[in-house]
Amino acid sequence: MARQPLSLLVLALMGCPNPNEWDGTFDVPQALDVVPVSDASPFKEPIGYAASLHGGRIAIMNLREGRFLADSPTSSIVRASPLAAGNSRVLGSIAAVTPGDGTITVYAADRAFSTLVRLPHVVAVSESGIPERTETTITEPEFVDADGSGDAPRLTELRALTGFAATEDWTVEYDGNEWFAVGSRSGRTEARTDEDGEFYDTDGGLSFTVAGTATTGDHFTMSTDNGSTEIDVGGVPLHLATSPDQSTIAMILSRADDPAVLVWLDPMTGQVDKDVVLPADATPVRMTWSGDGRLFVADGSRSSFWEIVPGEDDTVIEHVLPWPVSDIAPLLGPDSNTVTVAPLSGTSVWVYDMDAGALRDLNSLEAGVNGLEMHSLIRGLGSIEQPFLWPEVNDDQVGLRGRAVAISLHRGAMVFLGEDTGCLIRDGLGPRTSASTTLTAGLDYSFAPGDIDGGPELQPNSTNTRSVVVNRCGGIAINETWNLRYDANQTGWIVEGTVSGVQDSLAYEDRRYVSDNGAVSFVIQSGIRPSEDGWQFQFGVNSGLLGVTGDSTGDGTRDVSFSLPGDPMAYREVKTLTDNLWQPVVDQPYVLVPVSGSDLVAKIDPLTGFVEVAFW
Repeated sequence: MARQPLSLLVLALMGCPNPNEWDGTFDVPQALDVVPVSDASPFKEPIGYAASLHGGRIAIMNLREGRFLADSPTSSIVRASPLAAGNSRVLGSIAAVTPGDGTITVYAADRAFSTLVRLPHVVAVSESGIPERTETTITEPEFVDADGSGDAPRLTELRALTGFAATEDWTVEYDGNEWFAVGSRSGRTEARTDEDGEFYDTDGGLSFTVAGTATTGDHFTMSTDNGSTEIDVGGVPLHLATSPDQSTIAMILSRADDPAVLVWLDPMTGQVDKDVVLPADATPVRMTWSGDGRLFVADGSRSSFWEIVPGEDDTVIEHVLPWPVSDIAPLLGPDSNTVTVAPLSGTSVWVYDMDAGALRDLNSLEAGVNGLEMHSLIRGLGSIEQPFLWPEVNDDQVGLRGRAVAISLHRGAMVFLGEDTGCLIRDGLGPRTSASTTLTAGLDYSFAPGDIDGGPELQPNSTNTRSVVVNRCGGIAINETWNLRYDANQTGWIVEGTVSGVQDSLAYEDRRYVSDNGAVSFVIQSGIRPSEDGWQFQFGVNSGLLGVTGDSTGDGTRDVSFSLPGDPMAYREVKTLTDNLWQPVVDQPYVLVPVSGSDLVAKIDPLTGFVEVAFW
């Protein structure tokens, strides 16, 4: 099959409307992968791939420059044509592979046709260093006179649009009034021929003109080929993950006799090498590779997760947990070895200490071993293995630095769990009281019925001007309003949070009170005048977290819709800040996340929590 440089692909589209000018790139983006800068990659910047659940296309992003990859190396105006698998496919997980010869191949799990799709992106690199793609071809149309009436219409100006036409068979049929097209992997197109007999459809990637008489049922047949192929892997592929050294693709697939099987896939051929032997009741659901080449697998039915070291005889280690898990994120290194997990269908995250072989207690103020409650379903976890500077400082006012786990939340946010602290990373101020009502002058709380001579007060703290101590561990205190109401029958104050609910114990005057999980602490100082039934204190709490909500400027407003963020993926960027003689080099991690509810992919700076780029 002929090859052509990326810069020449646009020539195939001349004479047709520009398919790169469509409204919106994504239709429920679901899966991501990144090809980092390396000797194996034909690009000098990290390249991201994002698959939509609908439409059968994979967008290609130049992550460092914050735009879709350009077709021409000399122009960024025309975005690169996506990888087309067929409009009727339902793409799930994807895996990009760079074997070392300058080529890039993307594998995609297709649930609609229960197959693995192999899509070439770069098939060669020219002598001048330009990446080349496979040219999409189309066969000559063959006409079928369905009723033998002798009709002989002509189909001319036939084009297959690169990036939109996939490998499939086509039938162009006359319905008695118009011509329409049906693809074996794109289904029936919505487009029809116009009054001049012209047909143009970006969903299937076809354009042509039909002239001449025809009767109902008459049709043409032809085939398009963009270099993609289907691979029968013996089941329905569910999840793919490429090893750091590109030597193996781990794949979870569903077979007729087993809903979830873990296998090794040869990235060069796309063929299944062998099964990874797990217990019969194991159900692998999500997985991720650590930097040292170990695979960690979340189990959705057995109360455990799996650590697998690939080899001739794979080493499989079970780590037992109290419950099945939906996702997993390892952070391994010389100082600590932890794995963050999310219980299946749960709203909390937990940290497993690999060295101790047990869960860490993330809140010592509560009885037992505890995780961190997110108050939202967990949609995905992603390891940020490269240390980065956090907004918070220690007691000596030195900025903290470390690794973290990105956590996508169903409520439309992302937070970061610090490796060393076991707490969510805080913003510059940290957890604190905030104005939720009209406060008493100079204080961080309000009192009803108002200013009463000799009435009770919240005792000021010795270290600051506030009266309420908010737990400094990010994630324990949340955004909510607290209400303290005096109950004369119990001679104590009922404590209730708008999210935390009524607390188990009463607050008694002149004694320090600590809420059930240690989120807030205070002392109600009695006054000369006895407290009366119904009197109330109220204060608000700001969780003080470094969070991602769609703010891209730091002004506190949501600039980008951030509805239903998916599984996050961290990658590394190295860039210079200026063009001067002295060029400071910045080497930092970024997080890429599909935001399915907003039909975009967000590039997030974990140093600030800002959405640096939104790919639409």
